[in-house]
Amino acid sequence: MIKVVIVDDEKAILESLTSKIQMFCPDVVIVGTSTTVEDALKIIDTQRPDAILLDIHLNDESGFELINEMQVEFDDYEPSVIFVTAYDEYALKAFKVNAIDYILKPVNVEELCAALDKVKKIGQKKLPEVPPDIAAHTQTGSPNDKIPIYTNEGVEFLLSKDILWIETHKAHTLVVKASGEKIESTRPIRFYDAMLQKSKLLRVHKSYICNCEHIVKYLPYNGGFVEMTNGAFISISSRKRETILKKISPYL
Repeated sequence: MIKVVIVDDEKAILESLTSKIQMFCPDVVIVGTSTTVEDALKIIDTQRPDAILLDIHLNDESGFELINEMQVEFDDYEPSVIFVTAYDEYALKAFKVNAIDYILKPVNVEELCAALDKVKKIGQKKLPEVPPDIAAHTQTGSPNDKIPIYTNEGVEFLLSKDILWIETHKAHTLVVKASGEKIESTRPIRFYDAMLQKSKLLRVHKSYICNCEHIVKYLPYNGGFVEMTNGAFISISSRKRETILKKISPYL
C-alpha cells in the first residue's frame, strides 16, 4: 500500500483524481488533498506520503515552489513527484527536479495507474548494502580513512581529507575534492550518508554531506550556511541546525 497526497487548485480535479484512484488503484490510499503550497507542506510533513500528485499552476503559486520548499524543510525525506497538469511545456523542467512522471489533463486512468506503479517499484528497490570490507575503511574518523566512491567505471577510493563535500546531482551524486576535481558517483546521497555515519563527513542538508575538517566558518543568515576551505558556502538544514552546530563546533 502506498500513500499519496494530491495538490491541485481545482476542487473538481481533486475529486476526479480521488475517484479514479479509489476505483482503479486498490493499492493506493489518499492521505490528504490540498489547493495551496502552505497547506500541502503541512499535510506532507504530517503524513509523509510515498508520492505527491502535483499540479504546476496553483492559483498564484507553482508546484515547483512546493518542491523547493520540501528540499529546504525535509533533509531526510523525499517523496516521489508525479506532475498532473494541463501544460506540456514544463515537462523538461519537471524531469530536471526528478519527477518520476508527467501526466497531462484530462487524466487518462491507465497513465495514472502506470505512474503510481512506478512509485511502488521505487519503494521496492533497496540500496545495496556496503560490503563489510569497504565499510571498515570509514570506521575510525581519521583523515586517512578511504572512502569508496562508486562510478560507472568501478570503485575509486579517496582519502577522507581529500573530499570537500558530496552533493546531490540529478538522481546520483557529485564528489567535490579539495583539488577542485569533481567525480560523478552512481550512488544517491542517502547511500553515502548511511555509510559515513562514523566518519568526519556529516550530512548538513538534504543535498549535501560536508567534510567537517574543511568547514572554516558558520554563518547564521537565511537559515544558516557553512563556509568551506575553498570559499564555497553551503546551506545547512534549519530543522537540524542545533545538532549540526554541535557536531561541527570542534572544527571551527
